[in-house]
Amino acid sequence: MTISGLEAMVIESFTTARGYGVEDAVLASLKETFPSIDWEKQGASFFQRVIEHGRRRAEEVREVAEIVREAGRLWHPRAAGLDRRPCR
Repeated sequence: MTISGLEAMVIESFTTARGYGVEDAVLASLKETFPSIDWEKQGASFFQRVIEHGRRRAEEVREVAEIVREAGRLWHPRAAGLDRRPCR
């Protein structure tokens, strides 16, 4: 698994845990399983990286979409993950 994959997994896990009100239990489990990692600090770092790099990546995808449109090709925002509606 790459760091980006780990980032995504941690972020989705933390976000889902918070949504269910079990974030503390998930953090406790991670601390028990991987005691050498400060999961609160690592999670905050991952969230910050996604915020910083996500903006840049989204802009890059928008630029590519514009180039594709200018070339007369069809492009759909879901293909680039810019459509925030859940996939079915």
